[in-house]
Amino acid sequence: MGYRSDVHLKTTSEGWVIIQKYNNSIAIPDDRPLRYAEVNKSPTGCYKISFTDVKWYESFKDVNNFMDMLPLLDEQDIPYSYIRLGEETNDIDYRTNWTKDMPDAIANFEPVVDINDDEAFEYEEVSWEEPPLDETHIKEVMFDLFDKYEEHDEIKEALRSLNSCGDVSDTEYDTALANWDAYLLEWESK
Repeated sequence: MGYRSDVHLKTTSEGWVIIQKYNNSIAIPDDRPLRYAEVNKSPTGCYKISFTDVKWYESFKDVNNFMDMLPLLDEQDIPYSYIRLGEETNDIDYRTNWTKDMPDAIANFEPVVDINDDEAFEYEEVSWEEPPLDETHIKEVMFDLFDKYEEHDEIKEALRSLNSCGDVSDTEYDTALANWDAYLLEWESK
């Protein structure tokens, strides 16, 4: 059966955007940190990401990727509170990024045994998924890049930059790389 934990992370809407982008940037779906997550949003705009009764082993790639997200929030001074409660009473891992503007809804999220916070019964479940592929958009982006740059590496770097800024989704980026030759042929025939 294995050792089980309850894990919760509470953050702002800005934190949720960063988490989604990081999650969707991981190519292998089974390695994505949110693959088993329940996501809820409070009336004050905070997001709570929860895993209940899970095997939270460091040897699991999705768990490692989840823990790798926390420094991303730290680097950008995004408020968050993270707690993992294991089966044993004293097995508690608690991390937080206290900032001057920490919303009360996060600041009051303390590592108590029941993991509840003041807004616990006010959350609405959030359903999320990556937007569907817009092949027309990525073709237009690629044609613009082909017009602008001559070198393959310059185009690739510009595409990577657009992906980092969120102008090109991860799915569009992967599609552009997979269909590079076909897009180039179509662009040359114009």
